[in-house]
Amino acid sequence: MKNILAILAIITLSHGCASIEPLQEEWAGRNFNDLILAWGTPANTSDLLDGRKVVRYSGSRRYEGNRYFRYSSTISLSTFCNIDVFVESDNTIARMDLDASGLGDGGCRRLIGELEDR
Repeated sequence: MKNILAILAIITLSHGCASIEPLQEEWAGRNFNDLILAWGTPANTSDLLDGRKVVRYSGSRRYEGNRYFRYSSTISLSTFCNIDVFVESDNTIARMDLDASGLGDGGCRRLIGELEDR
């Protein structure tokens, strides 16, 4: 059991914690087209009746392994992250929200890194 907890702690620390504040500071008030040019096409878009929209960037990852665990044949860990971008009717970004699960917020840190590397 100590081995499992140690491995989970190492994985969690190596992925760190994603925070929405730097994203808010960088993107709030900017044109949504700039975000598309920087991050690419979102996973999905929802158009609201009043002209606003909500777009989502998504990422997930599954970790499987058995070499670290003596008493288990396989262990599976997964992370996911959704970044919802709220866009005003004039095409400016109002705010962003993170929804993450798994190993801390490692899924969001990984997704943000992938999007920024495009």
